[in-house]
Amino acid sequence: MWTRQRCIKHWCIRLSSLDISQLNEQAKTRQLDVRGIVADLYAYEAIHQFDIILMDAMLHFCKNDIDKETALLEHILRPVKPNGQIVIAIQESATRIKHLKKTILNSHSTFDIEEETHFIYEAFHSKFYMIAARKVSV
Repeated sequence: MWTRQRCIKHWCIRLSSLDISQLNEQAKTRQLDVRGIVADLYAYEAIHQFDIILMDAMLHFCKNDIDKETALLEHILRPVKPNGQIVIAIQESATRIKHLKKTILNSHSTFDIEEETHFIYEAFHSKFYMIAARKVSV
């Protein structure tokens, strides 16, 4: 069961300054406590400050990118704080799901898978898979 936690700050990290500009503008208009940061997630070192990490359609695990994206996911999983949660949505494929779960479960820390679901992502007109995992030990 997914639980709702009190979040003090919401951050969005993207490489595109246009995306972040639009996000910050929308957050201000809607009076949301969200702040966007322009940064390269592959080099970002402050992941440990977040309680929840959402990776929405960021990983594809295609042949040419699988090593780079696996390394990115490992880079993000390592500093997740104890009891921190990571939620990842990927376009559905048995191979992608298997690789994603294997990477999470074989990481340097122990993660419990709390939720798995399948859904239609209207923006992409495609079926997606989402997993939520909580770090239980380092």
